[in-house]
Amino acid sequence: MKTWLRVRENTRTTGVLACVLFVLCVSVYLPGATRDGVQANDTRGAAVAAYLFVETGSLAFPQSWPQEHAFWATERADGRLSVNRMPGVILTGIPAYAVARLAGVTPRLDTVTHPVFVPFAPAAYAALTVTAAALALLFLVFVRLVGNKDAFVAAAVIAFTTPFFSVAADALWPHATTALALGLLLIAEDKPRLLAASGAALAVFTRPHLAVVPVVMALLQRKDVRSVAALGVGVSVGIGALVWYSVAVFGMWLPAAGYDTGGFLSRLVSASPYATAENMVQALLNIDRGILLHTPYVAVLFPAIVVAWRDAPAFTKRAAIAGLIYFVLQMRMARFSGGGGFAQWRTSLETLVLFAPLGIYASVHVVRQYRLWRALLWVSVAVAFGMTVWGVIDGGRSEWAHQWWAQQQQLHR
Repeated sequence: MKTWLRVRENTRTTGVLACVLFVLCVSVYLPGATRDGVQANDTRGAAVAAYLFVETGSLAFPQSWPQEHAFWATERADGRLSVNRMPGVILTGIPAYAVARLAGVTPRLDTVTHPVFVPFAPAAYAALTVTAAALALLFLVFVRLVGNKDAFVAAAVIAFTTPFFSVAADALWPHATTALALGLLLIAEDKPRLLAASGAALAVFTRPHLAVVPVVMALLQRKDVRSVAALGVGVSVGIGALVWYSVAVFGMWLPAAGYDTGGFLSRLVSASPYATAENMVQALLNIDRGILLHTPYVAVLFPAIVVAWRDAPAFTKRAAIAGLIYFVLQMRMARFSGGGGFAQWRTSLETLVLFAPLGIYASVHVVRQYRLWRALLWVSVAVAFGMTVWGVIDGGRSEWAHQWWAQQQQLHR
């Protein structure tokens, strides 16, 4: 059974195209990224934590700040407050804040009297940079399936017609980091195994239930003992690091980084099949968050994936199966909407990454053979681009959100 098609391409050209895609993504993402605090609590909290770590070497709110539970602040083991965002996403923002501090463009902590005055621009720059890097990595995965030209077009389509543009590159959500981690898993199918272990560890450290992905992939390739061991080590390191972080900061052994997981675990155990199915249908068809409405070429490609399944490289099928299982798990644990403060959809971006190699293979080897199907695919891509541009412009933030943020800054000034 074939794992990769191993399309032969000039390595230098491939490297140049990966760099071009990275620069293109950064250039396009930069104008629309959210640089102020009018964003979701999730992303504000991650930005605050990254800023505090660079300024103080600690994640704890300073004593001079009002000890209020703003931006997902949670009581620590020492009685102080820290943001309960996953450490992987906080880690993503730290280099940008460190560079900003060295450049002298962020205010010192002693001049910041409340979390609302934390600078949020470095977090946006971190998010869009990591998103661009993840897409360049996905391009390298696609090249080995379909060649430079088709791979570049496919990666660009994903970059500019999905919530990677409107959500992941907009603010410090976890999805840029998880996409990079999953990209490492995908590229590491053909060795080195250290990349696979690193990708698995980073995925779990950023979004713990992503552990199901390397576990499923390991079970599906159990004959390759070394690859299975690498994935197992990666998951173990990720969980271990998350437990250590949770204990050190919040005094809890559950690998949840201070997050209240009671509702999620309760739904995971007791949610009815009907409730899970309803959540999945909403995730696909809801007007505000529906994947098939905002990214309609997913529906156009689905029949092609079915047709291409038998001949597709084994690894693309393993990734797709893992992505489907993750999607079901996500929909069973959490509401499909993924909260507020953003436009389009976000919680299934990891599933999109995992299905992408199989989808690209199907588009080249099945859809291209049929003129009408090919035309329909490009029409659906154009619609998705329009929806994504709307998502970037709208941002899911109402006039009320802007007014509330201005009031908060005035109140704490």
